[in-house]
Amino acid sequence: MALERKLLGIDPMEESCFGALQTKAVVPFLRLCRQCVREDVERHGESYWHRSHLLPGVHLCLKHRASLLETNVPAKGFFKMILPQEAKSRKYRSSLRPATTMQIAQASLEILDPQHTWPRTADLRKLALEKNYIIGVYEIPALKLAADVMKFYGSPFLDEVRCSYEVHKKSPWPTLVLRASSVDLAPLKYLLMGVYLRSCRSLDSAPTREALGHQRPGPRTERAEYQELERQAMRAVQAHLKALIKAQQRTTVQALLRAAGIWERFRHNRDEFPMLAELVLQFRASDQSERQLGKRSRWRK
Repeated sequence: MALERKLLGIDPMEESCFGALQTKAVVPFLRLCRQCVREDVERHGESYWHRSHLLPGVHLCLKHRASLLETNVPAKGFFKMILPQEAKSRKYRSSLRPATTMQIAQASLEILDPQHTWPRTADLRKLALEKNYIIGVYEIPALKLAADVMKFYGSPFLDEVRCSYEVHKKSPWPTLVLRASSVDLAPLKYLLMGVYLRSCRSLDSAPTREALGHQRPGPRTERAEYQELERQAMRAVQAHLKALIKAQQRTTVQALLRAAGIWERFRHNRDEFPMLAELVLQFRASDQSERQLGKRSRWRK
């Protein structure tokens, strides 16, 4: 095994970097670059799977500045060995802006270098301080930061790389990444935070203390605030339902409300959202509901 590693030039440090990026962020199918495949065949007589194409969130070949294609070869589990030139592939439509796709690919490629060090919390905090995302010395505006990171990457991409979160949650991971704590976070989250902080503009002024996400003593949310939250959630849910109908897809109540950013509040305070509760009942009786309950025939694709 040692001789094989030596002949193949496999560096155990590089393997650990690759494995760290893959932790908790599954790439369902192998990806390839057609230009790389063509060059590999011309140079070696056959092609091989490039590690830099298989990292979570990476959909760009930096060498050719070409979008990667998704194949039908599963990334994990038992399967017959298939070379890239033999695999069927299709275009992948990324929800990210081209510039963001490029930045993630570059940052991920740097991590494969065994001499490269992971982004440290101290380094990220320094960047956050320069961008006015830290109030004073220790306080982080959780609500503002979580909302801005979500807007930058978008829910579809964060779901894909298993880094999704709810903006109004008490401690979303963008906040935890900037805190010196013993919380075990996936390395990819540090990479994504680094890309965001290097890309975003500095805030005109430091966020107010209301953006810290701290609740004052007494009732957690006033009735007027619940009403505004419900109106926003209704618009988001209805827009998502229209997209599901157009795509002829189904989903669950939880996934639907998570996409609207209201699942946790609705789950714990259902009585405060009467109109949303009625909409949920209508959804459960519709063809877009993943769990096919009564009152209509089972709908299949």
